[in-house]
Amino acid sequence: MKKIEVNSSGFKDEFIRLNGKTSLKFTDSDLIRASISIGYSDRLSVFKGGWERLYEMKYHEARIKAYTCNHNGNFGLSERFWGLDPSEKNPIIYSLGMIVTKLIAERFLDIPWLQHIDNMLSKGLVTITAGSRKRGDLAGLDALKRWHVFESKGRSHKPSNKELEKGKNQAGRIQAITTQIPITKCICLSHFQKKQTIVYFNDPNNGGDLPSTTWEIDIKNYLLFYYKRILNQLKYENSYTENISINVSEFEFRIFRVEDISFEIGILSPIDNNVKNYSINFMDNLKEFQTILKENYRENLEGSMSIGLDGIIVRPTMTE
Repeated sequence: MKKIEVNSSGFKDEFIRLNGKTSLKFTDSDLIRASISIGYSDRLSVFKGGWERLYEMKYHEARIKAYTCNHNGNFGLSERFWGLDPSEKNPIIYSLGMIVTKLIAERFLDIPWLQHIDNMLSKGLVTITAGSRKRGDLAGLDALKRWHVFESKGRSHKPSNKELEKGKNQAGRIQAITTQIPITKCICLSHFQKKQTIVYFNDPNNGGDLPSTTWEIDIKNYLLFYYKRILNQLKYENSYTENISINVSEFEFRIFRVEDISFEIGILSPIDNNVKNYSINFMDNLKEFQTILKENYRENLEGSMSIGLDGIIVRPTMTE
């Protein structure tokens, strides 16, 4: 188990409880699970898909092992990272920043689904009223179907106040998603160091000097794309079903084995069954799963398994 320090500020109303300093604890399996849905190796990889992404999975696994470390329980960057050329460091830090943002969105704001806007934009799944790239990176949807916006940044040097303000302005710029005012507009700036990681997590009041913009996103298409991007990477001939217990409840998962990768990926069976038919009728099943998971999250679960509110699991490959 590793931990990072999270400094939260600017949150209001139901989220005011987040303000202050706390720790986020996670396992290597949590990092891998986050990387599958959100942690790309670089900006160009946002546009990749299919079997190319299997190499991305292996790449993420190798880089997490090579360039991160556990320093007395704190998540930090290994000596190998600091010996890299700056051009090699940047994509690693970018990816790690996205992974941390995914974990924080899930744990702090109960957001199961988080996706990169550029990825959806390239597939025609989002319309933006202004074309500037100086905007939030990510659109998040919580279990109550409320929209959230995130600007994710990763740094290996100490971030300046100017960098933090820039991120706040980018996140705060989005005024509406499909007529709904985002419930939060967060900057998640991760400062990765040798012996620890500190995250600055802020919900800004506005977009500063940047012009406002709106996004149009259809929820059904958003959810289908989220899961199909993962399922399209996997082969059903290498899969099987398994019941996994959470407290006294059992849930069936479709488990996928991937060659040359040291972990298995699972998805809640009702999600798998519905998404194949372009349906989101799994939502009631998923809601039941989320309720049970949050009641027992996370100390009572097997430490080697990472289980997400989106119904995705990652665990080390089980030997026969």
